[in-house]
Amino acid sequence: MNSYGGRGMKAMRLKFRGRRKSDGKLVYGYYWQNESGNHFIRTLWDEDGVTSGIFDHEIDPETVCQCTGIKDDNGKEIYEGDIIKITIRSWDRTGRNLHTGYYLVEYKNGKFGVVFRDKHLTTLDSFHNTTIEKVGNVFENPEMLNEAMTQ
Repeated sequence: MNSYGGRGMKAMRLKFRGRRKSDGKLVYGYYWQNESGNHFIRTLWDEDGVTSGIFDHEIDPETVCQCTGIKDDNGKEIYEGDIIKITIRSWDRTGRNLHTGYYLVEYKNGKFGVVFRDKHLTTLDSFHNTTIEKVGNVFENPEMLNEAMTQ
């Protein structure tokens, strides 16, 4: 996080995640669809993290989320569908917290961001003097969604 600048995006490979049909686990990798209309996430490592190869995991297409290309302040990649904690600090010397809230990361009009009460999307790379922490996602922590939606 840069206290005086935004969170710039770097060139990246498109990455996705989706919930595997066989066991409901989230898998991360490259998204593709076959001719029969089945949806997959392709990984280059098996779940053990040791075995390399090409592994295709059939996923529920309703759970596909794209990586934003931005990491939180702990270095975790942020995906569409994640719930993040945003703390906005004052610009004066005290650096006191002015606002802390939980927000759902969304993709709208070609941009990733969060929607505040004013219903406008604020892009993730436009936050200044803030901390952003990934605290969950809509699939593994659905109970957090209510708090995120009432901010």
